[in-house]
Amino acid sequence: MKSTLIILATLFSFSLSAQHIEGNVYDEASAPLVGANVYIKGTYNGATTNADGRFLVKSESNEACTLVVSFIGYETQELEI
Repeated sequence: MKSTLIILATLFSFSLSAQHIEGNVYDEASAPLVGANVYIKGTYNGATTNADGRFLVKSESNEACTLVVSFIGYETQELEI
């Protein structure tokens, strides 16, 4: 049985042509997941979470996107931004 990832993401706009998406990834017990992979679906833009479960991903556009979060032993999650 795979556990579920909990994703908290915030969208920050810095210009008309790009945005930064940052947030945290936690497990079901609210512990930060170190080393989870976070990327924008259909792109090569991504990041790995730090010691606090925090990530920052740059998007090339201001359009809606889907974040994909994966970690070994957990179910991969997708979050529409």
